[in-house]
Amino acid sequence: MTEVVKRREAFFMVFGIIFGFLLALVFAGRGTGEQGIVHSIIFSVGSFSVHLHHWLISLMGVSFLLVIDWKFKIKNRKLFCFFVGVLLGLIIQGIFMYSDWFKVVYH
Repeated sequence: MTEVVKRREAFFMVFGIIFGFLLALVFAGRGTGEQGIVHSIIFSVGSFSVHLHHWLISLMGVSFLLVIDWKFKIKNRKLFCFFVGVLLGLIIQGIFMYSDWFKVVYH
């Protein structure tokens, strides 16, 4: 892989991270516990509540994309890097902007 190609992929990754972060700022709640435009996914399991934070869903998405790339070698590297970047931006925003980011299962 040439240096130019690596830089181009890095550019798309960084652009995706910024886009994903801004996307989360617009659609997610402004602060911990506040409802955003997109509603939180919370469901009950017995007496427990499970909160699928957007950063956790995005982490699953990154994992899925990496497995697909490993198995099938995605050809469009720019698009792949952009989408991984978007998901990384969502993860970064979800972890650094909310104080309850680690509360997935609770009473």
